[in-house]
Amino acid sequence: MDRSELKLHVYFWIGLCSILILVFAWPGMLIHKTDPRDNIVIFYAAFAKITWIMLPGSAIFYFNYYIASTMKGNKRLLVLGGLTLLAIISFAFNFFGRFHNGFLLSFFGILSVLFLTFWLPFTVLSLLVYLFFKARRQKVLYNQMLKQNSEAELALLKAQLNPHFLFNTLNNIDTLIQVDEKEKASESLIRMSEMMRYTTYESGNSDVLLEEEIEYLKNFIELQMLRLSNKELVKFETRGNMADLRVAPMMLIPFVENAFKHASDKKSAEAIKISIERLGNDFTFSCVNKFDETRNFSKDKSGGVGLVNIEKRLHLLYPDKHTLTISKQNGKFEIRLTLNLYGN
Repeated sequence: MDRSELKLHVYFWIGLCSILILVFAWPGMLIHKTDPRDNIVIFYAAFAKITWIMLPGSAIFYFNYYIASTMKGNKRLLVLGGLTLLAIISFAFNFFGRFHNGFLLSFFGILSVLFLTFWLPFTVLSLLVYLFFKARRQKVLYNQMLKQNSEAELALLKAQLNPHFLFNTLNNIDTLIQVDEKEKASESLIRMSEMMRYTTYESGNSDVLLEEEIEYLKNFIELQMLRLSNKELVKFETRGNMADLRVAPMMLIPFVENAFKHASDKKSAEAIKISIERLGNDFTFSCVNKFDETRNFSKDKSGGVGLVNIEKRLHLLYPDKHTLTISKQNGKFEIRLTLNLYGN
């Protein structure tokens, strides 16, 4: 029995005693309602009465509670059922055995009183309390299991996301080296090292500053732009103060990766538009890219790891606190994510 369960047991007995005192004292208080001093005597008498009930009653209660807690299955039912059956037989013998007299009648009469006053009510109470705490413990274990499963799944999802980005970046650098762009390759490696520091030291945290996540996105965009001739491909803007907001790390990068991978016209200006806006405790992330409606890209070449996993993470980390919409129309693929970070 842990400390919280012990407290609930104490509260249970205090509440039960208070109810019984009122039950015993109320009739007398109605009769002697004019004199407050009589009420003190009435309460004292009621307390004395319930003492003689609660002492044996609590013993019966915890006797049955111990049996219910330690014995399993049919064995528990047999013991409790057998003891209750004996109590019922003693009551029935006294009730229907009025042709008897002497010692037996008085003995079973006492057992009947004990059965009605103590055994039956306190046995029922002990079983109800046992079932309540059993359900409570099962709920705690279930929540712990959910938490462990969520943590394990989040670790797996992060492990999938980070290599996914790493492979793309290494391919980009390899392309720069092959075309003899050594300066761009060197700059790419520097930016990659900054991003690897972020993924190594920050992605293990439960949350990071939104400003750091935005800086990570900017590094990623700059890294992608180094291998592209169109310097106006991406429009990136932020609105509002992001200083105190914190989000789960690596939350936004899959959307941006997806935009670069599937943008159909990389030669036109602002083929990719990314915006982040804060309104109170909410922030909205929008990523739009041009796409070819004749192509089916529900899954990318790596199996669609990024977008599928980010939706799972959102459901795990921000249940009922996020809205994610994905739309494809008029040659544009748009992802819009709204997070409520500190509200209800």
